[in-house]
Amino acid sequence: MVDQAWFEMLAIRRRRLANAVWIPLRVAEWVEQAGQLGCEGYRKEFFGLGSLAVPLGKRSEAERLGWSEIGLAHTQGVYASKDIYIPADVYQYDEGDDLGIELVMGQSFDGGAAPQVWHLNQDLVMALGLSREGDEWIRPNENYSVVARLRRDKKARPIALEIKNEFLRDYLAARSMSLRVTSYREREWIVDNAEMIKWPEGGIEEKSEQDRFRAQVIPILEGYHPVEGGFAVFRISRTDVDPDEDVPRPGPETDANTASESREGVHRGKVLSRIVGELWRNEWVEPATTSVRVRGDAMPTGIQYIVDASGERATSEDLKDDDDPRWLWFRPEVVLSLIGRRGGELEWYTRDTGAVSCSPGDNVHFGLNAIGLVTVYASDAASLPAWQQQIWAGFNAAPEGGVSRELLSAQMETRVADTMAPRSCPK
Repeated sequence: MVDQAWFEMLAIRRRRLANAVWIPLRVAEWVEQAGQLGCEGYRKEFFGLGSLAVPLGKRSEAERLGWSEIGLAHTQGVYASKDIYIPADVYQYDEGDDLGIELVMGQSFDGGAAPQVWHLNQDLVMALGLSREGDEWIRPNENYSVVARLRRDKKARPIALEIKNEFLRDYLAARSMSLRVTSYREREWIVDNAEMIKWPEGGIEEKSEQDRFRAQVIPILEGYHPVEGGFAVFRISRTDVDPDEDVPRPGPETDANTASESREGVHRGKVLSRIVGELWRNEWVEPATTSVRVRGDAMPTGIQYIVDASGERATSEDLKDDDDPRWLWFRPEVVLSLIGRRGGELEWYTRDTGAVSCSPGDNVHFGLNAIGLVTVYASDAASLPAWQQQIWAGFNAAPEGGVSRELLSAQMETRVADTMAPRSCPK
């Protein structure tokens, strides 16, 4: 059933891209396409989106950029001459003025020799420490989180490249940039009778600071031909080419060796109604206030640990002071939780000490105390990335049983215990 609200897109018009978990950087998606083109029952929804990272100092200049300038009609590529070279990821609106950076670049091949390829800007990949696995870009240093992803249609053609909000904004903060996003959405349905649509004659058009919306009912003839429209055909042919000649060379074209004909007609057919809703939108995605991942900005974690038998707690920031050495206690299940994650590792040094991690390069030296609790030098735990500290903090326990004797021997006396590591024990 045809629903007027579907064309008006009120729910979509209320949404703000900056609030989404996944921020699209480029989209060319047929969300829906059903029925025969130009005929009764044909229904489609198309969504397209383009974006550009713009330095904060050039933001006012970039306000003029919309669907026509950085939408899907805009293509990326290298421009080279004897005097100028413009890299593929550099956007210029006025010649010689670098206005922004392309975070996604679409690469096409001459004659359609191969499907288009979408590339994620390599600087963003390097800055965020990403590794590509298939159509996903993961961050090994952050629990192998999926940071960016490429979606494809049934024919394996790229239709959307998206990135997690917090990672994008971290990168934008490090580069002092905002993301200019422009999009276009169209919903269309061809029906025999559009009497259910109650728009005024001529349709509706609404504008706001960032949106332009238009909806209308357009009479057409079946096949997308305009009502009362006509056509003209004009044909010119050569008359001096002999098809039986082995190597024909007809020579230059002249009035004497050409013929022409023309005809006109009027389109006829069933009158239908084409109901269309269109939404153009320009938005900004702002940088984060800090860049923890790329720039290494300090940011309080809010994580606290139990530090004494009374239950007193201290923040991770307070525990980084090596002039005030302390230890923390954890339930032994923390080890299983850590090594159960991708990249997790457990290595034994002595009978009661070893190293454990849930991510490559973040090993924590630990020891088992007399009652089986895991003890760790507080600064080692407090210096871990916040996401790893959250795992450790979930198993934090009140001090009991003292600090592992072998751990204290290694860390304070700089004397490794003369005991055999479990992995070396005879079977």
